Amino acid sequence: MTSGGNVTFTFHPLGATAGGNLAILYLREGSAGGYPGYAMTKNGAGDFTFTKAIANGTVTSLYFTYQVGAGGPERNTAATPFSYTVGTSCTPALMALATTSASKVSELLVTPNPSAGKLAVQFTLNQSETYALALYDLQGRLVKTVATGTAAGAQVIPVQASEYPAGVYLLRLTTGKQVLTQRLVLSR
Repeated sequence: MTSGGNVTFTFHPLGATAGGNLAILYLREGSAGGYPGYAMTKNGAGDFTFTKAIANGTVTSLYFTYQVGAGGPERNTAATPFSYTVGTSCTPALMALATTSASKVSELLVTPNPSAGKLAVQFTLNQSETYALALYDLQGRLVKTVATGTAAGAQVIPVQASEYPAGVYLLRLTTGKQVLTQRLVLSR
């Protein structure tokens, strides 16, 4: 989120990652150099935030280290850093871990993952919501709108993606309150 000359990064733990007490943001400003780490502050809702002054137009790249559950192991997203240009809007399809919305979807699960093309997407809507489930490539381009509708409770959406080349894709679930993204590996 950009506000004036300040950029606020929010890590919103979902599912099994909720309850952890550690989140570190690794942030590179510009297109070269290292990723210095910054401890994020946990708020009462369980989200972690960090704010830094960064000039508009600066290209940044970032990833997180986080704790999976209270007392659990650490994980990080270093293999898939996210790029963002300060002063522009984030592309929700590429922002897998950062969201500022209140949680209305408990979790987004994709099974099996990796997949040969036939898979199921599972999520639970805590209240009646409209939703859209879409498949994106890693450049943020829409590949396929998988499903749209209005529902509440547990949902299982079958997905047929065998017609697409092997590779890494992103499944994005958008509701009126939230955007969740899950990485999908298609293999042959």
